[in-house]
Amino acid sequence: MSSLEDLSNELIYDLFDYLYYDDIYKGFRGLNQRFENLTASTSRMHADITPLKFDSYYKYIFPEMKHRLASLKFSNWDFSDSNQFWKQHPLAEFSNLYSLILNGCLPSFRHALPTVKYLKIYDCRNFYTDFYSIKHVLKFCPNLKEFSFVLTGDNVIATSCEHLLAAFTKDNSIKFFLLFEAR
Repeated sequence: MSSLEDLSNELIYDLFDYLYYDDIYKGFRGLNQRFENLTASTSRMHADITPLKFDSYYKYIFPEMKHRLASLKFSNWDFSDSNQFWKQHPLAEFSNLYSLILNGCLPSFRHALPTVKYLKIYDCRNFYTDFYSIKHVLKFCPNLKEFSFVLTGDNVIATSCEHLLAAFTKDNSIKFFLLFEAR
């Protein structure tokens, strides 16, 4: 093979499965008609949304790919930015979402997310407030298989949160991981 264009569609789809949608969009959209069709027909998409990428996702990407999003990662959000996002894009609109990673933000869940199987929450700003939000989030993910909660820095209040979250997840047969990261 002499170029990427010589690969089969199946291999291109496999390649896309390792990339975030904005990288696919920037790198392959408009290249030629074949890649235009491949990007438009990819069924499982992944997104890593940072505050800097928010406008790009909001204007160009979400209108055409919400229903194809399989994993969603929020990186380096502060509380006010995340609240703005959740108001404009309720998680219930992401009908095929199976993996959700939240860094520094917790959405206000108002609808069940039956397709979410993997949830990771880390770098919570206020542990006591976030702990009750986390319990609320877990109730809205009835098919959750794995939940990871990462405490960092001064938020390490291990014994109380470990017992409470472990008790909740034990009743729901969820694999539970409590991780600690030192800063």
